[in-house]
Amino acid sequence: MENKYKKLKISIFVLASMIIIIVILFIILNKQGILENSEPYTKENEESYVDETIKSWEKVKMRDQYYTVEELTERYLTYASDAIRSDSPTQEEDQKALYDIMDSKYLEEFKISNRKDLSEQLKYLVEKSKAFSIKNIFTIDKSINSKIFLVNIYLSHLQEEYNFFVKMDTINLTFSIFPQEYLKKHNYSEKDDNIEVGEERVEKKQYNSFQMEDISDERMSVVYFNQIKNKLLRSADTVQNMLDEEYYQKRFGSKEKLEAFLKNNQRELAKIEIKSYLVNYHTDYNEYVCKDQNDKVYVIKEYAVNDYKVQLDDYTISDEELDEKYMTLTTQEKVVNNVNKWIKMLNYRDYESAFNVLDETFRKENFGNDVSKFEQYMRQKFPDYYKFNQVKYMQEAGISEQQITMSPISEGLESQIQETIYMQLGENTNFVMSFNII
Repeated sequence: MENKYKKLKISIFVLASMIIIIVILFIILNKQGILENSEPYTKENEESYVDETIKSWEKVKMRDQYYTVEELTERYLTYASDAIRSDSPTQEEDQKALYDIMDSKYLEEFKISNRKDLSEQLKYLVEKSKAFSIKNIFTIDKSINSKIFLVNIYLSHLQEEYNFFVKMDTINLTFSIFPQEYLKKHNYSEKDDNIEVGEERVEKKQYNSFQMEDISDERMSVVYFNQIKNKLLRSADTVQNMLDEEYYQKRFGSKEKLEAFLKNNQRELAKIEIKSYLVNYHTDYNEYVCKDQNDKVYVIKEYAVNDYKVQLDDYTISDEELDEKYMTLTTQEKVVNNVNKWIKMLNYRDYESAFNVLDETFRKENFGNDVSKFEQYMRQKFPDYYKFNQVKYMQEAGISEQQITMSPISEGLESQIQETIYMQLGENTNFVMSFNII
């Protein structure tokens, strides 16, 4: 019995010794940075532990970050504006709020020790107006719990841009501001990665807390759609800057044609409203596909938040996958596909594209080969937005005849148009067609 106890004690001692050795070895390796081939993350270096993949400035791609920074920008300018209002009964509290959100490093460097001096320092920003528009927001990570945002805004009352830093503590959910004076003193811009804003956390004060904005796909789709609508009602230059370059060249090709499109369709463009949306996520961009009340599609390629390019339809730029699928269709299916595409052109008021697929002889005999006469005719005979149903299909000597019924998409409009499309398929996805003149 005594020998058994002795053996048990020895076994326990050996096992404990092995555990101690393993723990000691783990600690040594970790301290030397051998594990995972990286510097160990410890409490002591917590403030300077940086993700190597995000050490350079880049445009903000996270919606919650972008709109949180936008909200903090509004707070910054509101506090500055309210702090200089001598007639305000809350002026002292407003000055305290402005002082609370200033970074201590900025206050120290610029020798600002009281709230009143700070208010006077920033008075020029908001003396006439606190209105602003965001041009760009860049971000860089300075530590595992600290993000820096370079905010570029336009102040219309000053008619100039204004840049500043927002330092965000993602653990304490606190923030601080470095005004433009600080950036100018150090010559900081989005080209400078080695900025000095301090690695310490942002101390929590009464007015410098925040909550991350939660931005859904639906909300972002609505935001983008409304931005597109507003731009379509402005100048051709604004619209051209918004459009995908390849799309602009294929759909319009010149500023004059774009201007004509905007002028001729201004009333309709003012009425568009989003009806549905779809978001496709890709490696380099996100794709928002929005549809309005007339089933017109708007394709938005987002490269960063509020950094996007737009296509005003889904047929001008060919899609390789859809083209491959088209080649597998039967003749009748191809005809129906092309009829659908042609009616889309009419709905998008893309009369030049609709004119270009018409048979040349048909164009000359009915419209004098003049696209403006074709547009005038189509606006008169087909004034609404249409969907169609197939009625009867026939084919003879390589020419397809597809009878259709066209119905207005808008609710409350019941007038139908009986039409016949004559079509000859060409190579790949090409085709020529004609139709019955009403």
